[in-house]
Formats: sequence, C-alpha cells, structure tokens
Amino acid sequence: MKEAIASFGRETLAWEWMKNRLITAAHDALCTAVDGVSQLMKVAPEGSWAGLKAPDYLDLLDQCEPGIPITAAEYRENLQSIGPADSVGGDYVLCTARDARSLIDDLGPPRVPILVPPEWNISHGWFEGGTRNEPSDSDLFEKFFSWVKVLDQPMDVTNPFAQATDEFQLPEKMPPNDIEALFKRQVFDKAMGPINLLEIRSRDDNPVSPCLAELSDFKLMRDLRSLPDVTGADKVKAKAADLSWSFQICGQKGVFSEPHIDHHGVTTTITVQAGEKLWPIYSRNSAQALESWIEQHDEYILSQNKTGNGNGNRNRNGKDNGYTNGNTSDEDMQSQKGDGPENGNLDVQEEGRWTALYLRRGGLLIQPPGTLHAPYSPTNVLCSGTMHIDTRGLVKSAELSVLETKHPNITNEEPAMEYANCMIQAARMWRRMVVGLRWLPDEDRKRFLQLLQEYMDGLEPPACCVKPKRGAHDRSCKVPKLRKILLEEKATDNRTAR
Repeated sequence: MKEAIASFGRETLAWEWMKNRLITAAHDALCTAVDGVSQLMKVAPEGSWAGLKAPDYLDLLDQCEPGIPITAAEYRENLQSIGPADSVGGDYVLCTARDARSLIDDLGPPRVPILVPPEWNISHGWFEGGTRNEPSDSDLFEKFFSWVKVLDQPMDVTNPFAQATDEFQLPEKMPPNDIEALFKRQVFDKAMGPINLLEIRSRDDNPVSPCLAELSDFKLMRDLRSLPDVTGADKVKAKAADLSWSFQICGQKGVFSEPHIDHHGVTTTITVQAGEKLWPIYSRNSAQALESWIEQHDEYILSQNKTGNGNGNRNRNGKDNGYTNGNTSDEDMQSQKGDGPENGNLDVQEEGRWTALYLRRGGLLIQPPGTLHAPYSPTNVLCSGTMHIDTRGLVKSAELSVLETKHPNITNEEPAMEYANCMIQAARMWRRMVVGLRWLPDEDRKRFLQLLQEYMDGLEPPACCVKPKRGAHDRSCKVPKLRKILLEEKATDNRTAR
C-alpha cells in the first residue's frame, strides 16, 4: 500500500512538473512568435502576402494564452459526469502514450487535443540495444532532403514575400535542389521569405504512431481506401490533395499558417521529428462553433469567396484560409454565439478562445476533428502526421464536410474525391453492423446518410471536376453517380426499417 501511494505521488509530481514546463515553454514560444512575425512585417516587401496576413496573425497571437492541461484520469472521469455539450475542464490532455491509446480506444475521437511529451512517448526514442542513439536535427534534415531528392518531383512551396493578388496565394513549383538551398539560408531576401513545404509524401511505410497502431475503429479510413470503388470504376492513383492518411510538413523558422481546419473532420496526429512548433488552437470544434467563428470573420471570408470562381468555391490550388482582426465588439460576439449542443463537442453556449500548445522533437499531438489551428515555427521544423476517421466519429466527419462546402476557406485543402466513395462504403458496413467495429445507434446512421447527401449536393463544378464545362460536371466526375448510389442506399435503409 505504501509503495502504491509513493508511486502515485511520484507520478503526480512528474505530471505537475511537465505541466509547468509546457506552460512556460508555450509562453516563451508565444513571445518568440510575436517578435518573429513583427520582424517579418518589417522586411516583407510592400504588397506581399506577409504584409497582408501578418497583422491578423499578430492579432491572433495577442488573444492567445498558454493552454492549461488536465490528466487522462480527469478527462475520463469528466466525460462520465458531463453532458455532450459541456467543457471537459481543460484545454488539452497531458498524458503518456499508453494513456493516449487507452483514451482513443475506449472513448473515440478526442474532444480536446491530447499531448504526449517526448519523455512519455515510447514510440519516438532512438534506442539501439538499450542505448540512446539520437541523431541531431541537422542530420534529420539532411535525411529528409535526401528523401525529397529521391522523389525527384517539383514541390509546392509557399512564399510569404510573393506579391498578393486579387485572388489567392498560389504555391510555387520548385525542384528539390533549389528548395534545399533556400531552406539553408541564414538571411531572407526581398524575393523569398521563410518557406513552408506541405503535402509531402511520407517516407515511412506505416507512419502511424505505435501507440495508436491497429486500433480497429481508429483505422477505419485506411481500411475503406482499400475497398473497391462503389461506382465500379477503376481506382486511380490518389493525388496529394486527396484523402491522404499520412503526410510530412517542413517549415522554415518564422513561417506561420492562418487558422484552418483539416478537411473532412479527421482526427490528426502530429509527431515533431526535428525542431519545435507553436500550435495555437481554438477551443471549440463543433460545426456550430465553427459557423459562429466564420460569422465573426465573415468580411474576410466573404471577400475571398467573391474573388474566387463566382459560385462560392475558392480556387483550391491556393492555401489562403482567412483570419481577420480581433476588433469585433463584445456585444457583437455575444450575439454571434453558437446555439444548440452537438454530440461529442465542447459547450457551444460559451465563447471559444485561442490557446497555445508547445510541441518539441519527439512529442505527439492528437488533434480532434474540426479544430481550428494556426501553427508557427520558432525553429526550422520537420513533422510527420496521419489522419483518421473513427467509426464513432462518422457523423461529425459528415457535418464538418457539409460545413466545408458552404465555407471552403475554413480549410486549406480541396474536397477529396475519395471521401464520398469511402463514406458510402462506411454506410454499407454500418447497415450490416460489421463485427469488430463499434457502431453508433441506427438513428445516427440515418443522420449520417442525410449529411452525406447534403455534402454531395454541395459539390459543384469546378470543385469536384477535372474539366468542368459551363458549370456542368465533366464526364469523368463521379459525383452524379455517387449521388445515385447514395439514394439507393437510403432507399435500402427505408425498406429495411419497414
């Protein structure tokens, strides 16, 4: 008994120490970000994207505070005693890799981020024969750029010093050798600021963190992608912007991203392989909360849609998401609060707020579906990540996908043409109650089918077509056929009910 009490005391002290360390680190990283973005504004050419976006990002940082964590036990206990629309009592869960796996497996997609620091992440360590063998950050970047050269393909590079246009910031295509030279610069010139490399194919055959591997419900998307196309068409090689489940990102010191959510309501995992990352997040992640946030920033988002392609869909080759300043009055913000609870989300009756998480090499972040985030790189940073749709999160995934058709600028990714196909497969599995997976009640499935129909009704050319003709779907577009298959699935559902 005494040993158990002593062990509990040591664990409590270790958790409190880590909590205080991360809060201090997040505070310091916020100060670094403010200084870095301010300096970037000074050197950015007049009329550049950095000059346009940096003031709004500084507004966001000014609103941001270090996140306050809770333990895995507190999160689990609170979920049992609160309603589906209540706060869980903290900004994120700070826990070990083993606890993170247990929470995801037992409770489904997280309602707040889960952060596993490197000291508690059993899957990151470089150990050989019991001896720590940790390569330097510079060695890891060298290996990364060697991999990029092996791919031997031009890559998308975002340059904040490019001149802002009337439409959107388009990434520049660059060869791997040029990218490596730019990344190793010590001083930025007027032509090229700190660069960001996105949508890089992972070099790992299985990049899922070992602590999350082979969770049946959590790996649903991977399994669905291996099934035949419901339209009977041959599957084509997925594009980088399609329903990718793994990725790498590489950011140069000083680069930042505007607020956005990851598309299709996925749970995203981020592992920092080298460097550090400041991860500002918005504390509310329901579709209603995001709708409220968009309303508070409608001037910017609507202006972006107006300069798009004329039908409310943005030019999806761009990476501009939308964030306006924090000058909304308290009265306006009070009147724009979300209303109505949603299963599995934070309290939509309360105003959301921006909090910052600090990530460093070897740490793992599990980010809930629909989380607005706006990362900053205080150092050169290399991250790997995965995206997941859980059987218990299908309804929320569809809700957020519908939101993206209404407000395309809320995400920095184009609609994945694989998504509707995979979700119809999921609906069929759900109807048959495939064993080994945990399905929600049948009324949730009906809601899911209705949301899928709304999502596909919102897919209009050119967002879903390769070569749209006068606003009509091209011959290769699968959306019309997928709509028909979905209606057949709903009809089957109705016959089964009778």
